[in-house]
Parts: sequence; C-alpha cells; structure tokens
Amino acid sequence: MSRLACSSCSKETTVPFQPAFGRPVYCADCLEKIKAGTLKVLSPYELQEEARKKEKTINLLSDIGIEFEKKEKPRYTKENRPEPDRNALRSMIKDTLQKK
Repeated sequence: MSRLACSSCSKETTVPFQPAFGRPVYCADCLEKIKAGTLKVLSPYELQEEARKKEKTINLLSDIGIEFEKKEKPRYTKENRPEPDRNALRSMIKDTLQKK
C-alpha cells in the first residue's frame, strides 16, 4: 500500500499499487465523482498548472515560522585558493586527447 495525496483534493489516501511518476492518483471520493462525471480529469499539463497556482498562494516559509540557517559559500582569493592537482589535470587532458 502506498500513501500519497489525492491529485484533485490533496486529501491523504492509500492505494494498493506503486503509482507511476507523473500520473494522477485519486482518493475514493474523487474517483466516484470522476465516474459520475461531476469532476473533470486534468491532463498532466493542467495538473502542473494547478500545482503552480497552489505554490503561488503559499506564503514564504519564513512567514509560517520555518527558517533556514544561511550557509556562506567559501570565497576563494589568491591567498586561500586550494592548489589544483596538476598531475591529475594532465592525466585527464591526456586521456581526453587519446579518445579523439
């Protein structure tokens, strides 16, 4: 059994199979509405557009209290730059030239 969110209503549901990537999966309620014709089945493109719309409505994570520690990337200067392994570079260049 796989637990996931319904592609239509986002309610958590379980299905007895492993869903294929990119294919919609519906809960029992939405599946009945689809069979009855009261719920339109969306194409993968339409599903993506709906997901984008939902993302736009969600506030920034920091607005709901979730914050991340900002990590600084190391800035290299001439003084603290690591020295390249020249032998490894020569070997890679030699191998590349031999393949041609």
